Amino acid sequence: MTSEKILVINKNLLYWYNELDNNLEINSPNFPKYVLSKIKLFGEFEIDYIDARIVKLISKPKENTER
Repeated sequence: MTSEKILVINKNLLYWYNELDNNLEINSPNFPKYVLSKIKLFGEFEIDYIDARIVKLISKPKENTER
């Protein structure tokens, strides 16, 4: 059983949120740099919750390719 990592960002990132595919547009030139560095250190993620005050990201489970 793997445990999920959680990253909570106390910032309004709705401007960079794409509702159609439930992703943050982190490659946008205006995306906050300090938030981008935290997200890159965190790794692959899914958005668990987002509103005008907070974003909660959950790490994606790593695929096990060994059998």
